Amino acid sequence: TAMMKSMKNASALLLAGVAGLSAGLAQAQTQEVKSLKLAAPSVAVNTSASLRVEFTPSANASACGVTVDWGNGAKQDVRLGIDSFKDSPATLTQAYPNPGSYNIKLEGKFLTRGLRSAAACNVTAAPVTIKVTDPAAEKLVADQRAAQLAAEAALKEAAIREQEAAARERAALADAERAKQDLVRQQAASREMELDLKRKELERREAQLRKDDEARRAAMARPAAPAAVAPAAPAPAPAPAGGRPPVKAADGF
Repeated sequence: TAMMKSMKNASALLLAGVAGLSAGLAQAQTQEVKSLKLAAPSVAVNTSASLRVEFTPSANASACGVTVDWGNGAKQDVRLGIDSFKDSPATLTQAYPNPGSYNIKLEGKFLTRGLRSAAACNVTAAPVTIKVTDPAAEKLVADQRAAQLAAEAALKEAAIREQEAAARERAALADAERAKQDLVRQQAASREMELDLKRKELERREAQLRKDDEARRAAMARPAAPAAVAPAAPAPAPAPAGGRPPVKAADGF
């Protein structure tokens, strides 16, 4: 029982000491976090992003505590003004395994560490945004897009070639049709010329026939000349006796 009372008294004293320390820290002037700056606005995945935390050191201020929210679910407690973050600006790093945009912000936080506990910093710095990229994935997407554009260009070129071929075929058909029509017109003109020549020949013949017929009519209309009287033929010689006709002597005998 005495031991329990002693332990209770010790606990009470310890709690009182911590409370007094906390009150002392709260009464002390806390350091002010003024700004956050990124070393680069974007980083590749699994590459450390560098964050510079600028704060105002104070001679009568102890270290102050902040919680860094990296925006991807990761949080980090930091004591500014002590250890490796004693001087301003303090540099913090974080690697992001996934691409995207992440908001980074700081909040003041009381950090317990015995006699070296730190009161919450006075954070007035605005959050910053970092962009995390995946070069391999972006290259893959870019390559796929380039392949897609090349395929689309090839399709368009093939369509243009097909249209040009169709246009050439239509032009060839039109030329063939024009040539056919020209041949038909030439043949028609040749037949018309031939028919015209035949008509002219027929007209010439008809005119000649009319002329000949008129000449015959004119000849028939003229009076006929008197016919000449032919001399009388000599009477045949009498047949010799015996009933045999005389033998005609041969010429030259």
